[in-house]
Amino acid sequence: MLEYRGFESFCSAYFYSPSWWQKMLSFLLLPFSLIYCFISRLKFSFLCGQKDLGILVFSVGNLVVGGSGKSPLCKAIYSFFNEMSEYKNAVFIVLRGYRRKSKGCVVVSQKGEILVPCDISGDEAMDYAINGANVIVSEDRKAGILKAKELGAKIVILDDGFRHFGIKKFDILLKPFSKPACDFCLPSGAYRLPKSFYALADFIPDDSDIVRNSRILYPTERMVLVSGIANPSRLNKHYANCVAHYHFSDHYDFSAAELKEILKKHAATSLLVTSKDYAKIKDFGIPFSVINLELSLSENFKEKLLEYVRKKNKISNDIQVFYLRGGYNKEGVKGADRQMAEAIIEKLAKKRKKLDNCGENLSEYETELLETLIYGRDFVEAKRLCEIVSWYKNDIT
Repeated sequence: MLEYRGFESFCSAYFYSPSWWQKMLSFLLLPFSLIYCFISRLKFSFLCGQKDLGILVFSVGNLVVGGSGKSPLCKAIYSFFNEMSEYKNAVFIVLRGYRRKSKGCVVVSQKGEILVPCDISGDEAMDYAINGANVIVSEDRKAGILKAKELGAKIVILDDGFRHFGIKKFDILLKPFSKPACDFCLPSGAYRLPKSFYALADFIPDDSDIVRNSRILYPTERMVLVSGIANPSRLNKHYANCVAHYHFSDHYDFSAAELKEILKKHAATSLLVTSKDYAKIKDFGIPFSVINLELSLSENFKEKLLEYVRKKNKISNDIQVFYLRGGYNKEGVKGADRQMAEAIIEKLAKKRKKLDNCGENLSEYETELLETLIYGRDFVEAKRLCEIVSWYKNDIT
């Protein structure tokens, strides 16, 4: 096997199968891991108040460095929602766009039209775009989500969005294919965030929730495997179909000349590459075979997604009922009373959303007040309830 991964090869061994001296190094670096962990928890404490951006957001992330299969899962979730008539062409994938030669918020593709080249989007974003997804890259995920909303999105999928604690979203966390040698944060261990943060996920799929199907598109007789991904050991099963294999660093910037040299050196009939690598080298004029990984979601997984959709829409529907009824004109409520009622219902709805995140409920009085306001019951009774919970006017945010 030929490796051109340098520091990444060292990290892979250090985090997952360390030698005795690497274990000693990990121990010596433990004080720095404790500092890193403390900063991560501090950041979470300051950003734990999630802002609702007024759109359904699903985040796919992991806690460790390296690949855990986020991209294929994002594709599967995108397809699941995009096949529904209600969300057709209204699903967007938002990601950072790692190692792209651009800055800011960039619309990569929309409605099947690719709007920028791969060097502007980054390889992961282009992989999504080639497969027909609506894609936006942005270092500022909030800006990316708002741009998607502006373009008509009803659902946004955040690739690697777990760490963005300030955004209201449904967090899906993937566990690594291989268990790290120790449970510490960087630099002693492989965890980007404390392992205890798994408890913050809304859903952690197990093996029964995701069915993986890997196949080779356009196979030829003499293939050479070439990859530039994290954790290339995932590709070991394809070695038997190849005459040689080369692993470069993650997001490696291939040149046409070096790939043609590899092809010539082994008298190969094609280069076998991942779909992510193919996205940036497809125009090199070289015969390629492509490893295509497709995921199928279990019924349990789909139900988790739909359950969040129903839960998120319930509050909005309640408020819509209130306004569709014309507020309180029917009851003769006007002026200051009407303004107070509208303010109270908005504050109650916000509080209920916060409590839902903690698995808690409004109090008996709060629930009765909300129902009284929404469904146009006796406003005199509503005012009485408002007096009981008068602190709403100042305390609910």
